[in-house]
Amino acid sequence: MTPRTLIVPRVSRFDQPEQMATDTIASVNWPTEWPYAPQVRFRMAHNGERLFVRFEVSEEHICATKTEPNTSVCEDSCVELFVSLGEGHPYFNIELNCISTMLAAHRLTRPAKTPLTAEQMAAIVRRTSLGNSPMEIAEGGDWWLELELPFALLGAEGTPSTLRANLYKCGDRLRTPHYLSWSPIEAPGPDFHRPDQFGTLVLGD
Repeated sequence: MTPRTLIVPRVSRFDQPEQMATDTIASVNWPTEWPYAPQVRFRMAHNGERLFVRFEVSEEHICATKTEPNTSVCEDSCVELFVSLGEGHPYFNIELNCISTMLAAHRLTRPAKTPLTAEQMAAIVRRTSLGNSPMEIAEGGDWWLELELPFALLGAEGTPSTLRANLYKCGDRLRTPHYLSWSPIEAPGPDFHRPDQFGTLVLGD
């Protein structure tokens, strides 16, 4: 499988969707056991200081039970961004359920993690179409979530020219569990903690 690459344009504000790069989170990496693929599109840009990401999801069952930071949001309707400054650097896993409850950590490896502090988490701006209260929509529907990630939080000085990253959609305890990625993953079972298989984000001037 070939890792994905995306050219990420520079914009002055988040509210310029027509100028943002657009792609899908559509790799079904374990089709025999988990074939379900909700429709997931994302838009991405940056302003020199922050990475802007907007996830747009259409799925058959929407559920959010986690309201406390750094809990298992992957069990809910969840989108994720894993990102690093590049090979040899640690990576960050940023996981959000559809009501913007976030789990975020700095990792040298999957087990060697340091959860982000409350101050660091507050620096990651989040917005969602579904509000912030626990909820369930059994018949499913559409929702979106936006995040703004400061490059400084990743340890960057200035604007990086490239980032290594992958984006995911999952729902471990939804009616139909699923595990989708932007850049394909080769692993025997669901495992998003594969920085060796991240794709590349090329940040435009």
